[in-house]
Amino acid sequence: MSSGQLLIVLGVAVVTLLAVAVLRGAGIPAPVVLVVAGLIIGFLPFVPDVSLQPDVVLLGLLPLLYAAAVAAASAGHFSAARTAGTIVYSAVAGGAIGMAVGLVGRRLRNRIDDPPIEIAGSILLAYAAYLPAQAIHASGVLAAVTAGLYLGWHSSGGAFSARSRLQSGAFWQTLVFLVNAALFVLVGLSFHTFSTQARGPAGPLIVTGAAVVATVIVVRLAWMWAFGWLIRPRRRDRAVTSQPGWRERLILGWSGMRGAITLAALLAVPQMTDAGGPLAGRDDIVYLGFAVIIVTLLAQGMTLPALLRRLRLSEHPSVADAERQARLELTTAALDHLGQACESSELPQELTDGLRAQYLARLHHLDTMTDEGAEDEAAATAQADLALRRDLIAFQRHTLSDLRQKGRIGITTLRAIEHDLDLEDARLPPA
Repeated sequence: MSSGQLLIVLGVAVVTLLAVAVLRGAGIPAPVVLVVAGLIIGFLPFVPDVSLQPDVVLLGLLPLLYAAAVAAASAGHFSAARTAGTIVYSAVAGGAIGMAVGLVGRRLRNRIDDPPIEIAGSILLAYAAYLPAQAIHASGVLAAVTAGLYLGWHSSGGAFSARSRLQSGAFWQTLVFLVNAALFVLVGLSFHTFSTQARGPAGPLIVTGAAVVATVIVVRLAWMWAFGWLIRPRRRDRAVTSQPGWRERLILGWSGMRGAITLAALLAVPQMTDAGGPLAGRDDIVYLGFAVIIVTLLAQGMTLPALLRRLRLSEHPSVADAERQARLELTTAALDHLGQACESSELPQELTDGLRAQYLARLHHLDTMTDEGAEDEAAATAQADLALRRDLIAFQRHTLSDLRQKGRIGITTLRAIEHDLDLEDARLPPA
């Protein structure tokens, strides 16, 4: 790629990110913006052709997503019995390797308290599970997912330090956004190329694409309805009275947008068979997959908020009640522990009084959340408290900047205090 083409790509990236930032504030999901931007940009004459080779996708972007029905396609023949045996072996061996890597990774992680090393290690662990499984023709994706699930299950409590958890969350949030952005823009950039390479007249291709998209949507909706009936006897046995109604099932079915996982699997389909010839129908497969991604993202993704409003659905009360009850129990336990600490040791009274007042205020707020008469008053008080805290943090930032400009503090002191203010700001709920 020449320097001029690189500048065009960078310019396109800047414009796309600005569009995402502006339109996200208007309630439009980022994947929708990225796909539309890619579609528009892909047809501009001065934009170079951009695509990813399957091997690059496989090793660079798909350690957690790539499926094993690829080997059969590359071989150029299919056997049901042989494929069934391969799937069983692939799943069992891949899961075993993933569990082994997860066990080793957990032991290593518990001995390290260094966020950069832990974050880098979490990336390497994905490949440490994926590559050995692929080497023995097992499922690399199941190996990586198994390792990730095991480590994720054991990431709470004292497994991670607070610093590591905060920095790791921010890193993975950024990485996932960048990977998704690249993949979604690639959908738009590549759609016109694959639509022209796919064999056959445009009419049959459009009809086939519409049929495939309709099948994907209908099967998803049907499965949501069928699954509700299948689990109903079990729910009745457990005396669970709150069952998803038709509105919830409709929303779950309509939420089946296809995105990065589908795209990544499509792009990883090999171009050549093991015999050295081109893989028949690859362009058609990718074209139809792109059609599913684009239609479901644009049609379902854009209409989902309106459908939620039309059906008047909100968070299920049991979810909010469970969170409130958990916070209530934590606060009560903390107050009891604070009382025991005061009795067993000589702590400064100003310290214990301040902490006790803080937890008692939180306990009062949680108690009044169930009181309909005091709910509005509690909400107004919480909003005023939040606004005051933000104002105090902003004032401290301004004062800190003045101290630096007057030469009364150095850059090291500035960064240390600024870090504490950032942590205090991050603990506040969003506006």
